[in-house]
Amino acid sequence: MNSSKPTYPSWVLARSFGGMGTAASPVRNDGDGPWPTGAIAPMAGEACEVLIRACNRDPDVEASPPVFVFLIGGAGNGKSKLAGEVVKKAHGTLEQAPEAFARRVYDFSLRSGGRLTVVNDATIPPSAVTLKPPLVCDVASSLDAQTNLLACVNRGVLIGEASVPLDLLTTQSEQAAHSLLSWLLSSGRGHAGAVEGWTITSSTAREGNFAHYRHAIIREGTVVRAAVHVVYMDQASLLEPWPQEIPLPQDVREDAALEVRPLSIVPLLARQSGGQPISAFAAPLREAASAFLTAPTHLRPGGELDPVYANATALSIPEFANSWCALVRGAEIISGVRFTYRELWALFGHSLVGAPPESGFDKLSSWVAAGVRTAQEGDLPDRLGALMALAQLRTHMVLFGGTKIRSEGGAKEKYPWPHVSNEALQALALADPLRDYGPAGGQKYSELVDAISGIEDGRLPGQLIASNDLQVARSWSAFDTHLENTVAELVAKGVDRPELKRRNFILAWYGQYVFRLVALARGWPAHVSTVDRWQQSWIQAGSNGRLPAELEQAVLRVLLPTTSTRAQVKLPLLRPRIEEVPEGEDHVSVEVQQQLFLLYASTSGDQISIEIRREGLVAAETILDFHLVREAEAREKGHGFTDSLLLVEPRLERMRASVLAFELARAVGDGKKPRYIFRRNSDFHVG
Repeated sequence: MNSSKPTYPSWVLARSFGGMGTAASPVRNDGDGPWPTGAIAPMAGEACEVLIRACNRDPDVEASPPVFVFLIGGAGNGKSKLAGEVVKKAHGTLEQAPEAFARRVYDFSLRSGGRLTVVNDATIPPSAVTLKPPLVCDVASSLDAQTNLLACVNRGVLIGEASVPLDLLTTQSEQAAHSLLSWLLSSGRGHAGAVEGWTITSSTAREGNFAHYRHAIIREGTVVRAAVHVVYMDQASLLEPWPQEIPLPQDVREDAALEVRPLSIVPLLARQSGGQPISAFAAPLREAASAFLTAPTHLRPGGELDPVYANATALSIPEFANSWCALVRGAEIISGVRFTYRELWALFGHSLVGAPPESGFDKLSSWVAAGVRTAQEGDLPDRLGALMALAQLRTHMVLFGGTKIRSEGGAKEKYPWPHVSNEALQALALADPLRDYGPAGGQKYSELVDAISGIEDGRLPGQLIASNDLQVARSWSAFDTHLENTVAELVAKGVDRPELKRRNFILAWYGQYVFRLVALARGWPAHVSTVDRWQQSWIQAGSNGRLPAELEQAVLRVLLPTTSTRAQVKLPLLRPRIEEVPEGEDHVSVEVQQQLFLLYASTSGDQISIEIRREGLVAAETILDFHLVREAEAREKGHGFTDSLLLVEPRLERMRASVLAFELARAVGDGKKPRYIFRRNSDFHVG
């Protein structure tokens, strides 16, 4: 780095989108540098501690079966980092020659005399070509050799391996391994299929917010061949509170099921603005921002008006870190995407400096420094244009697609912003507060609109809000003050008619700027009340198996709608059931009574499942997500349809088809004829 030219710390780029520091292996320990260490997924620490104890015991003194630990989840959940900790604490010595790139499997000899196999990444093909499923072979090898096993696996691998024909598996241990992987794929529910001479017995496990941990015993005859501990690391959101890890008692048996720490959720509108971390990611987020700020003052290219350091200052404040996590949690729920550490660290970097440049920050730093000089020294149009361009770097703008503004604003955009498009940023776009601001009812929206319009009467709305709202004050910066003062100067100056279009554009742009700033400061994503209601539903479903009464009825009406004049639901045969049959068109329907069906809900990790039951039997089931809640709310309040309907309709079709099949099968089983409705030439005939 050139010390005479201020620039930003380059370590942020390591974990940005496409950065080289996003992957790990159990034998590479480059050090995290300024990056803080985040919390371990619930139960993952305990399961790995059991494995470490098994690796460190003397097999000649303490005879006990091997321990298998499976860490299930997508890339970026911290599996490989945790594997490195296990290898270090188990005092493992790598048996293979070191390689430049990450391997699929690592074998370690242990100080205790035993061995440990680590499947670091089950998506990497094995070195030897085989028609057999690789992970099945890895597990079978550990069963045969009686070695401890740590397997980092994503669900896609489980799907592929569980579908392999059994006739490809030539040994009983391979067949037992195949049964184990099928059991893992089912989230450890029930019992794995028996293999001749082998049994895999799963412990009775509680469901709901305990479903992120499973335990099983593998036996050959009466001999225990392995104790299995499974942690589903993608079941718990990093943006919710995680239960605190409790050290394992020394007398815990390595082959016994562990006591499960349950998951929890804190609804967005119930989150307080205190400084204690609410979500698992809040503390490391704040620590990383603080590390960014430790660079000397002369490294701030924009000085006191530097927008990047305004971002870092806000993110280093515990309360604002909580708000950032709340808004990003809303994006998770709205989109259905679950962010891992990999995505969240990339979003942190994006929140600081925008899209990552190809090499270093020199060009961006020079651009910011030049923009700040213009903002301080130029005439009014140039000052305002420079500030509007720099404003696109503020966290609340860049998260929702900032860095580009139209020419009407007068900004002289010269920085070549890289184009970044991925699932994480697309999810954030759905949570843009401009799509739907504030809690239901619209009071907060009206208050903010009134405040922002005051700039045309000589008031400074942002500064006024920040002086009365501590949450907003934490994100408000010297840059924001300078920007608002310059916008107010333009308004006070007055413009000729040819300049009116530009003035109106700038006022509209600034209104959007303030809306996003305030929403992020308060932790309000778009549709915050609907997100909050989904979270409340998760809590209630986990506690008593039902949804809140009003929402339950609203969801049932969406799934099984009645006509305006009758309480029955007509489900057409041989045509789509999400489309209303046109008046006068011939069709055949089966009539069912909505009141005979009840709705039940359950949780499985960070998910709500709902079932439509009649007399205790399940007629249909689906997932209750944000979009189904939103559509139900719209019907409940008489607002008609929403754009969520496009995502909900395919499930509605499947649910209604399932109910139709259920009713037909039930009628046949009871020896009764279903209630058919024939419509021809506008006449009804019931048969």
